[in-house]
Amino acid sequence: MGQFTWQYVETQQPQTVTLYHGDTTGHVLVTLNSKIVIIDFKVRETKSYSFFINEEFCEVKITRNNDSFNYTFEID
Repeated sequence: MGQFTWQYVETQQPQTVTLYHGDTTGHVLVTLNSKIVIIDFKVRETKSYSFFINEEFCEVKITRNNDSFNYTFEID
């Protein structure tokens, strides 16, 4: 299972974003401070997810590269 955690520290208290991506199922779960913000199923191709932390627009990207995936967290 792909699991990645990022810390967003531009707020008064650091915010923790965690992404889980199932190896066999492709199911995706994104949490913000342990609260679910996104659930998606059978993600086996490149995809991105958007949400807000306070007033900041955030994006988690899953990029497929042949038989593997890369994961990024971006603030717009």
